[in-house]
Amino acid sequence: MKFNRTNITFLLIILILLFITIAKGFYTIYFEKNFEYLVEAPCDQTTQTCYIRDCSNPDDCPLNGLTEYTKYSITAKYFKLCSDNSCQNICGEQNDTCKEVVCGSDSSDTCTSGKEQ
Repeated sequence: MKFNRTNITFLLIILILLFITIAKGFYTIYFEKNFEYLVEAPCDQTTQTCYIRDCSNPDDCPLNGLTEYTKYSITAKYFKLCSDNSCQNICGEQNDTCKEVVCGSDSSDTCTSGKEQ
């Protein structure tokens, strides 16, 4: 293959576009932390609608071992404020850092509700 000015220019444009794409992804993930974590926190089924799972087989449960839990979506830049992986210290309060993922929003959810409706 013979390299002429057109081939080199085309290759240079492709490499610049590739670099820009990688740099943008790195900046978004590493500096902006523009992604979200999904965390599970303990749930009191007498006062809240909770997700439920069967933990009779330990292999079917995550390490937190929660059978009744609630899910929160938290932006990565706020995750460092969490005192533990459940982020209960900041997600339990009424604030904009966490968004509760309501049980029943997906047809595969198993929920229990102890709230008086």
